[in-house]
Formats: sequence, structure tokens, C-alpha cells
Amino acid sequence: MNTTLEPKHKVKFLPIPKLEQYQIDSFWEKVDIKSQDECWNWKKSLDSWGYGHVGFWDKLYKTNRVAWYLVNGDIPDGMVICHRCDNPKCCNPNHLFLGTFKDNTRDCVRKGRLPSRHGELNNSAKLTNELARQIKTEYEASERGHRYFAKKYNVSPSCILRLCSGISFKNL
Repeated sequence: MNTTLEPKHKVKFLPIPKLEQYQIDSFWEKVDIKSQDECWNWKKSLDSWGYGHVGFWDKLYKTNRVAWYLVNGDIPDGMVICHRCDNPKCCNPNHLFLGTFKDNTRDCVRKGRLPSRHGELNNSAKLTNELARQIKTEYEASERGHRYFAKKYNVSPSCILRLCSGISFKNL
């Protein structure tokens, strides 16, 4: 199990290509530029995480990376562009900083932005919190074993064991 904050696989971003002046101008026209302290939101297409993306020569690039590149130059391999403002649409270079994947994850944890993965919010959960509470209550009041409850609720015996021993659904 990967218990560190490092990714299992190195995140690899395409390097930003040398851009022509018309591409640079076109990029900044698509940014809602405000004061230096405010977010400069990308006005065009967003990915499923809310980050802006822009195409150059049939390849897509994250707009925060392009904004950083245009102001600061090349982004070293293995580095990511982090947001001080926590706004994925923001392209304001004053709100961006260079960091490692670990730096970005720690920043996310420190600010409480990582979603909870306990109980039904865990992507692999087979039970809702309500049903988990019900099973746990029934199990504790019963003399029947985990295999009975697994069959009754159409889950694996290990799911019941993890639930009733407090390994899963710790939030209950």
C-alpha cells in the first residue's frame, strides 16, 4: 500500500512549447484579468476537475501551467503548478507557485480540501452509512456470524468483518 504522499506513477505533463506572439495574446484574451490580488479566471473550456485547458498544435495544456510558463519560463520536470487561491480556473501568476506533487498534496491536506474517503464517500464502498449502521446494530445484537450478514446484505464476509471490527466506516 502506498502510504506516502508521492504518486504511484510519476505525473508527466507535456512541456509548454515555444509559443508565437499571436498565441500568447490569444491566451491572455481568454483570461479575465483583474487586479493583482484577485483571481484571473480562465473564460473558456474547463476539464472535469474545473481546471482550464487550452490547445496549441493539437495538444491540450493546463492554463495554470501556461500562465506560469509565460511569466516565469520553463517548468522543471516533475514539478506541478499549485494555487495559493485554491481556484482551479485561476491563471493569476501571483496566485501560482511551483511545487512537487507532495507539496501540492500537503497544501491540499493542510487546507482541508481533500474529500473525505470514509464510509459511503469511499469510492469502493458497497454500503451507505445508514445501511452500515443498521448492519452493525443487528450484528452486535445477534449471535449470528459475519457470513450470515454478508449473505443477507449481498456483500462479502470481509466487508461485514471490516465494518463490525471498526476498520471500515470509522465515521459511524
